[in-house]
Amino acid sequence: MPSRLRLPFLLVALLWLPSLHARGAVGTPPTTAADSARLAREALEPGFIWASLLVVEPGREVYSAFGHAALRLECPSKGLDYSFTFEMDTDLGATLSLLFHRAKAGFAAAPTPLFLRQYRAERRGVKAYRLNLNPAEKQTLWRNLDQEVAAGAHWDYDYPAVNCASMCIYMVEKSLANDRLTYHHLSPILNGTYRDVLHHISQNDPWACLVWDILLLGRGDKTGQPEDKMTPALLAEAWQHATLTDSTGHSRPLITGRPAALLPAGPRQEPGWFTPAACALLLAGLLCTGAATGLLYRKRKH
Repeated sequence: MPSRLRLPFLLVALLWLPSLHARGAVGTPPTTAADSARLAREALEPGFIWASLLVVEPGREVYSAFGHAALRLECPSKGLDYSFTFEMDTDLGATLSLLFHRAKAGFAAAPTPLFLRQYRAERRGVKAYRLNLNPAEKQTLWRNLDQEVAAGAHWDYDYPAVNCASMCIYMVEKSLANDRLTYHHLSPILNGTYRDVLHHISQNDPWACLVWDILLLGRGDKTGQPEDKMTPALLAEAWQHATLTDSTGHSRPLITGRPAALLPAGPRQEPGWFTPAACALLLAGLLCTGAATGLLYRKRKH
């Protein structure tokens, strides 16, 4: 996601559990002890905070060819609605850093309407999957994401292991208290190598496949962990079949309800004729033609 959406602010003074007893709606002190108690009670209600996984359709640029994942946090009663996205800069310097595996990345936050504006312009669909976290876990998730925004780009971006999907998994798992996340169905492709997954998800974008295949270098044939190989779409599929189990053994689905379409699906992308293979054949044809022309010229000259 472009760096123009980076916002230097702290969102959730309100939602930090220790400060719920001491702060009001946007960080202003409650006027009475009754206000403080009321706010604390509201924070324990299941609907006080909503948390969702956002999945964005693939884009046309190489860096967006596999889609995007983000986390959305809402507090309807306080008018708060922000999307947290793990991203690296997309300028030339960052691109060169990526080639040498030195790119930095981090979480940025934006009001959800602003977050969606870019994808609406690009005609990329966005779906939201409501997370079935308890109130304390949602507060912890928001607090942890806010701390990540404040920390800036301090992660080493690594496509196979540190990317938007794996960081969504990391942040949710980090926010679980005594609950255990269990996957009950994973796409069979996740049992393969990194290169197997790459080729599977880039069937309609051979140029992106070529670029990321080069970036994988010697790690493409490694198996790794399934969680590290999830794309946004594969993550949404896995989480829809995942459960959270608390300390008493009670289980509940991680995703509740049906996914909501925040933006309609865009037109299907087709690879077109100018693929790397076609380019190689064209280049080979030009070289052969040039060689034949040169040979014919030398024969006529003699």
